[in-house]
Amino acid sequence: MGIGRSRRRVGSDTEPCPQRHIEGWFVSQAEARSAVKCGDRVVLCANSSNLPPGTPVSYRIKQCHDGGRTLETLSARLESVPMGAQVDKDWISKKTFRGWDRNCIHFRVTGGGASANSQNERIFHRYPNVSAQTKTFARTSTNRGFRYAWTGKYDIEFRNFEVVITVKIKLINRLGPQPQRPPLPAAGPPVDAGTKRRLKRSAEAILSNRWVLHRDQCQRGAHCNCNVNRQCCKFRVRVNVQFVESGEHHRVDLFQGRNRYSVNSGAWGRIPWDNLDYGHEIGHLLGWYDEYDSAGARGAIAPSSSRPPWRRNRRGSIMHCSGTNVPKFYYDDFKDWFSSVTSEPWELVSG
Repeated sequence: MGIGRSRRRVGSDTEPCPQRHIEGWFVSQAEARSAVKCGDRVVLCANSSNLPPGTPVSYRIKQCHDGGRTLETLSARLESVPMGAQVDKDWISKKTFRGWDRNCIHFRVTGGGASANSQNERIFHRYPNVSAQTKTFARTSTNRGFRYAWTGKYDIEFRNFEVVITVKIKLINRLGPQPQRPPLPAAGPPVDAGTKRRLKRSAEAILSNRWVLHRDQCQRGAHCNCNVNRQCCKFRVRVNVQFVESGEHHRVDLFQGRNRYSVNSGAWGRIPWDNLDYGHEIGHLLGWYDEYDSAGARGAIAPSSSRPPWRRNRRGSIMHCSGTNVPKFYYDDFKDWFSSVTSEPWELVSG
């Protein structure tokens, strides 16, 4: 029988200290670079040998490449397990770097003088572009004996980490002011580019980028402070008004001067009554109802059975024509579309 060789130094009666060892990995999801969504709960495990329970452990979560950005540092203490000491630590994943060129994360675990990189890696889920789809809404309303009917129509897509709603309008250049009754003034050449830019700026300043989409399942919930520019669990919602000469969703008569008889979704004046005109009327083209006062106001008020909760007397809102507020539920159709194409729920939050 062989005799085991001792590691004691010659002339010493003591054994050398056993080598301390620590290792770490992302728990579950066997794939080497399985994707996580920003806001998911991720479990980081640290396992050790020759380290006592209670030893402080740190997890430095960072991008994989040399010099990569540190996302977060967590701490825990080793706990006793049958084969040594181990601890699991929850991390609410958060993408803190811009862009997607170096979308790989791992962590370095350190404790009791030992350290190691995690045995596996993760990437953040990158939401892919979704091609444009055309949405059409038939709207009707009866108010004080007047019946209103119109169509909300637009294209919606997810492009470059934005939900983009594009409403295409062909302006008919009427060569005279609005008449009280037909016939209408003759139509002239296409409306000049400067007028189109002015109307576009006026409407988009009111309608676009008023709310941000946020993952409903983000574990940070209402306290999530992720920057929308990180393109992770929050996305902008942009309304894009295009004045086109073909392929339009809507046609609108644009009269000279200020309309004397009515401004509605199909009849505008080159000179608005106020800075709300174009935003309000394009709101109708998106399928939105009026929210005017009860007393003496006519308008395309939503039926009581309609959803979302349209109502009268919503002062300060664009569809009341008394302010530029865009209530959250005005964007509900956009949110519902994005929930459908991503197969997960979303919420609307302030930007």
